[in-house]
This record gives sequence, C-alpha cells and structure tokens, in this order.
Amino acid sequence: MTARVTKTRLLGRAVLVALCAGVAALSGCGSADVAQVGTRSAAAPHVPACFPGCSGANLSGTDMHGLDISEGDFEGANMSRVNLVDAFVDDAHFENVNLVSAHLNGARIKRTALIGANLTAATVEDANLSGSDLSGATLLKTNLNGANLTGVNFRGAHDLDAAAFNAATLWSQTTCPDGTVVTGRSCWQ
Repeated sequence: MTARVTKTRLLGRAVLVALCAGVAALSGCGSADVAQVGTRSAAAPHVPACFPGCSGANLSGTDMHGLDISEGDFEGANMSRVNLVDAFVDDAHFENVNLVSAHLNGARIKRTALIGANLTAATVEDANLSGSDLSGATLLKTNLNGANLTGVNFRGAHDLDAAAFNAATLWSQTTCPDGTVVTGRSCWQ
C-alpha cells in the first residue's frame, strides 16, 4: 500500500493532508505527516470552498477537525454543530457567528474576534482562547473546562455565569462581563 500526500497553501500557511491506507501504509508516511492528521481512517476534514472569505456562509455541521483556518473571515456565518476540534483559528473574524453546539475542544483560537458570537451549548474544552475578544457573546451552557482564558475580553458577554468552568481553566488578565479584570480566579470569586 502507498501513501498519498497533498500539500496546499492557505494564507501563507502550509496545510498538510496525508491519507494513508491501512496500518502497513503508515510506514510510508513521514512522522510529521502522521502528526499533522493523526491516524483516523474516516473521510478527511475539508477547508470550506469559500475560505478565506466565508462571511455569511452556511457551514453548519462542517468537519474542519485539525485544520488551519487562521485569518479567515467567517463574520455572520452559520457554524452550528461545526467540528473545529484541534483546529487552528488564530487571528480570525468570527463576529456574530452562530456556533451553537459547535465542537472546539483543544482548538487554538488566539487573538480571534468572537464579538457577539453565539456559543450556546458549544464545547470549548481545553482550547486556547488567549487574547480573543468575546465581548457581547452568548455563552449559555458553554463548556470552557480547562480553557486558557488569558487576556480574553468577556465584557458584556451573556450567560457567562451559566457556562462550565473547572479548576484547570486558566484566568489571567481576563476581562469579566462587568469590565473587572481578574487573574488567578474566575469572574465570580
């Protein structure tokens, strides 16, 4: 069995997709290739055809697991139930995006504008949101357990008190909905 490797450039970033058939073929993939995409045998996640300008697009239920969609414009897009687990979403525009029931576990979402985004029932567990702006966002039943909230702006966010956090959640220079800045504790301690 042979491995097929395709390289694509997105906004100056190389995204490597390796498709290996069977366990024996894994030896045909370089270790860096396997580290980029894992060993899942399901259909490969895909970058939306509209990328990088996906403003207003209907991407509901799209599988973008592990992809790099940094610097993309998704303003006003419907991304409910989207799979962004382990994805790279740095410096992106997600203003007023519908992320209801989205999966963002382990994603790197640094310096991203999520102003007015609806993250109701989204799972953002162990994600790195450092430096992101979630002002005015809706966070009802959002799972932020273990998330890095360093420098995150929650000013004016809705239902943050109804989101899930645990002791592993990192609060450092985090702006609470009332404008208070906290370090080492949540907005309610």
